[in-house]
Amino acid sequence: MLEGLLTRGARAAYLLDAQAGQKLSVSIKAPAESAVFRIYAPGTGNAPRGPALQGAGEADDARAWNGTLAAGGRHVVEVVAPGGSASYRLSITLR
Repeated sequence: MLEGLLTRGARAAYLLDAQAGQKLSVSIKAPAESAVFRIYAPGTGNAPRGPALQGAGEADDARAWNGTLAAGGRHVVEVVAPGGSASYRLSITLR
């Protein structure tokens, strides 16, 4: 379990090295559902991150996500607080 506090406009990024075919589960708990996360696939070339995974992008306000990773490499789990400051507890499981 990872815990943190975000101020307005801040982001927290967690890097996750994974292999294609592994199962990833991410969930977040925050008071008044004030924090959400995004998950990005590994980047290519000079790009530090790739596209967001389906269901965990900027428009999704994800609070829970489960799936099988299509690509291996360094994934980014980014926590944001769209409405202002937020404390959170983030759970990441990779199998």
